[in-house]
Amino acid sequence: MRLNVRPHQVFLLHETPSAADRLATFVLPNDRTPKLLETAVLVALLKALDARRVLEIGTLWGLQTLNLAANLPDDGHVWTLDLGDEDLAQAQLDARDRVIAGLPRTDGSATRAFEDPRWRDRVTKLTGDSTRFDFAPLYGSMHLVYVDGGHDARTVASDTRHAFALLDPSRPGAVVWHDDGNPHHPDVAAWLDQVGRERDVFHVGETMVAFALNHAAGALARPLA
Repeated sequence: MRLNVRPHQVFLLHETPSAADRLATFVLPNDRTPKLLETAVLVALLKALDARRVLEIGTLWGLQTLNLAANLPDDGHVWTLDLGDEDLAQAQLDARDRVIAGLPRTDGSATRAFEDPRWRDRVTKLTGDSTRFDFAPLYGSMHLVYVDGGHDARTVASDTRHAFALLDPSRPGAVVWHDDGNPHHPDVAAWLDQVGRERDVFHVGETMVAFALNHAAGALARPLA
């Protein structure tokens, strides 16, 4: 089922004994960063799940990669997958995604955002086309998977299938999608409508973020129903 929730409902999933325990770290927004509210929702899910192993599909400038890495505990790690030059030449992308994929991979600095010395040891860069990448060695090992790669129906379907397989079924986990409701990428919402026929998919109001929780995260899902 497709369900709508408000941002504050997601924030309240992260219950802590003190305000200090709710501190989070974000890249302050500019014209290239993800929207602050969307990042806050993503980080709230990360913390509510007590996630330590995260896989991101779609790196681009690595800004959301940095936001994820900076909010993990010391033993946490992010794997992030992006197209390499050869993959870009061969990838079956729609016109808008091809423009995005062809952008320089840094935000004006010499390196991607997460390659700062303070965070780079928490991130492993993976290169490949997500529709052909061999995720199998990582299946069943992730606590959160963030899907923000290609936006055509074929790619979203493939990324979603892998995302659920990547989650560790023995503990709470979530798949999070970006661009749900983005008019420039209608295939994302259309595919999530199909996913919603088999499981609850929550769209977060005032954002383009949607997420689904695995069975082990049932206690988190109950306040959202």
